[in-house]
Amino acid sequence: MESLMNKKYLLTAMSFLLCSGSFAAELNLSNDEILACKSIGDSKQRLACFDKVDKKAETPVSQKNDANDDSNPTGDVGKWVINKEQSSLDDSWNAYVYLEAEEPIRGAFGQPIVPTLFLTCREGKTDLYVGWDSYLGLNETQMTYRIDSKKAVTKSWTISTNNKSAFYAGKTISFIKELMNGKSFYTTVIPYGESPVAARFDLTGLSEAIKPLRGACKW
Repeated sequence: MESLMNKKYLLTAMSFLLCSGSFAAELNLSNDEILACKSIGDSKQRLACFDKVDKKAETPVSQKNDANDDSNPTGDVGKWVINKEQSSLDDSWNAYVYLEAEEPIRGAFGQPIVPTLFLTCREGKTDLYVGWDSYLGLNETQMTYRIDSKKAVTKSWTISTNNKSAFYAGKTISFIKELMNGKSFYTTVIPYGESPVAARFDLTGLSEAIKPLRGACKW
């Protein structure tokens, strides 16, 4: 019996050593783990080491860091679109919730553009930004926004690397919670060298739609 077990683990060890690069990466194993087992002189300890690696390989990555079941929407999400995927960097869950504006704006060449409000969780970091699909300039831009009938606020937003979106610069989670209690989000911006444009977003369903994002970013 013991010899059969040893044979099994030796075969497992050999298979890991033969394809340790791509296969280990696919299973979320590091080459260091495999090499560490290989370097153990005592045969029993070496087999025990490979046994641990073998058990780790048998556990699907999706089961290790899966999002909570209770983070799925159960009610009306309005017009929000929800996407969720597993990060290639740390196997955490990334969640994206976005909503198109009620009306298009006029682009630099007269083309219709529909601004989009994005709420994201990437590798545990929460962001909010408005995609204008218009050149906004460099570094930052002034945006004025209003939630429902509250007083309008003007502040600097950080311009994205493609220069066409503006990220909320501040306490993002607190701002999102404010949106969750609202019904309408109205915002304006001045694209570089152009006239001001404005977008209105219907926030209906945000409290439900954002559940996967909150579950992924744990807040």
